[in-house]
Amino acid sequence: MPSKVWLLNRSLYGSRQGARRWQQKFEKSIAEFGLHPTMTDPANQCYLNFGLC
Repeated sequence: MPSKVWLLNRSLYGSRQGARRWQQKFEKSIAEFGLHPTMTDPANQCYLNFGLC
C-alpha cells in the first residue's frame, strides 16, 4: 500500500461530527484499495479474494 500524507483543511477535534467525518473519509479511502469491513465488526477491514477474507 502506498504511503499517504493527508492535509486537513481545518481541525477535526473542534467539531461535534469530526470523528464521524474522519471515519467516513477513512472508509472511503481504504475502499479504494479494495479493503472492505467485515460483517461482524465494521472496524476490521479485509481484502476479499474469491469471496473469502
